[in-house]
Order: sequence, then C-alpha cells, then structure tokens
Amino acid sequence: MTELLDQVKATGYTIIGNVSGKGHHGAREAHFMFSEQESLEMIMTIVPEEKVEPILAGLRPLFERHSGMMLVTDVAVSREEYFGKTPKKAGGS
Repeated sequence: MTELLDQVKATGYTIIGNVSGKGHHGAREAHFMFSEQESLEMIMTIVPEEKVEPILAGLRPLFERHSGMMLVTDVAVSREEYFGKTPKKAGGS
C-alpha cells in the first residue's frame, strides 16, 4: 500500500496499527501478531481527485487476495499548502 502511495506521489499518509473491527469475517481484536498479515491496519491519505483512480486501480488486486475496505470521501483541510494546493490570499485573486 505504501509503495502504491509513493508511486502516485501522495504527499503523505498515516498508518494506525493493530486496529479492532467487525466485518464479513467476524470480529477482529487488536493485538500484536507474529505476522503483519494477521493484524489489521488503517492507512489514511489525502490526495487530489486525479490521484484517486490510480490508487483504486492499484488496490483492486490487493482486495482480490485479502479482506479489507476502502473509504473515499471529500475532505477539507486547514493547511492546503501541505496537500498540493496553494492557499488563497485574502482580498485578492
């Protein structure tokens, strides 16, 4: 996943490890396992709209082999300069 985000030049991401949850496969408890593939992780990134489809396309093969979910939504950020946009100047163009 992180390689894919690097390939599309996402400016950053956050990984939260050992996540608990419940889904189609039942409940999963957060605890350290012997294998990274056994624990749940949440990865969040904010990218411009044009980078969403390449990420979705890159994740399709992963979700064919592993369980998981993905959420795509519009967001507003307080520091636009960190996400590839130039902040608007007050009172001007």
